[in-house]
Amino acid sequence: MIAILRTLWTVSLDSYAHDNGIDPGRVEGDLASYLVFAINDLAPFEEAGGYATCITQRPDPQPPGKAVVRCDWRIAVERDAWQQVRGIGRQAARRDLLDYLARELYSLPSVCDTDVVMTATYNTGRGLVQRAFRPGDRKRAQVAAVVPGFVTPPW
Repeated sequence: MIAILRTLWTVSLDSYAHDNGIDPGRVEGDLASYLVFAINDLAPFEEAGGYATCITQRPDPQPPGKAVVRCDWRIAVERDAWQQVRGIGRQAARRDLLDYLARELYSLPSVCDTDVVMTATYNTGRGLVQRAFRPGDRKRAQVAAVVPGFVTPPW
């Protein structure tokens, strides 16, 4: 199963730098690198043999005192392996995979105590989902919108 997960991260430089013990000037690069390396270590994604690659972008201009990083993920995992690891049916696999990855990325240790806000956008096969994750939403964000008929681009 191939899926696309688009994420947009916004965090104050001071919040992330303080929580991670780094210089505020390093926040953008550190956050992007951390996300790229962390996603492939998430269990049960790793257990199912999943692999994610990311294209990161730095939108210009950056808001004063904030870092904005966009990570667009190409997710690959065998549907049967994901279903088995998660104990779900075939119809729920894509939605479960993308919900899981978005929620777990937002709850990673280096971001979970910061003021980061993340927006995730993905296609479930039944429409486009946009979820906004805020500091109070760790592992329990709500679906913001579903757009029926949206088709995942072939890339």
